[in-house]
Amino acid sequence: GMTFDPLEHQSLLGADVADDILLQPKYVSFDVVGAYMHASLHGLESKYFVQIRNPALLETVLRLRGWVWDYPGEAPVFQLKHALYGHPFAGDFWSADFRSMAAAAGFTLLEDESDEEKTVYAYIVNGIKVATLVLYVDDGFIVSFSKIALERLHHLICEIWNAREWEEWNAEEGIKFLAARY
Repeated sequence: GMTFDPLEHQSLLGADVADDILLQPKYVSFDVVGAYMHASLHGLESKYFVQIRNPALLETVLRLRGWVWDYPGEAPVFQLKHALYGHPFAGDFWSADFRSMAAAAGFTLLEDESDEEKTVYAYIVNGIKVATLVLYVDDGFIVSFSKIALERLHHLICEIWNAREWEEWNAEEGIKFLAARY
């Protein structure tokens, strides 16, 4: 692919985005705490439920959370609104939720560059890729020439999903980090 050069591509990007573009890329890594439990199950075709059989746990849940069960009975059943850690589909729920929210933040999934180990996204401005985001389950790394892409991702990761780490790296450290980790 073509290497992005902010000075060379300035005319292609347009004056309306000139303030967004950085002359040097920012390198940022992040880790989402409890990623699987952040995945919303809202809007899925299938509904998922949990049954609590332990009376002490049920009493605690009802007292602390004030939940009302969806199907009362001897062992009440609750409809899940978010994925449970350890659920067989928790990874799929998280991946779908991340994909949806990343798209809403302006990132495009690059299916041809993604595989079973990593998911790759691009932030594209006027047809030019100005940021690349790589996600390995709940660990991610972004290389960005776009201030807006970084702000949107920071909001998503740190404010919505409570990232444990959001760490900026200089170019040399960022390249070493990627080489050592991935």
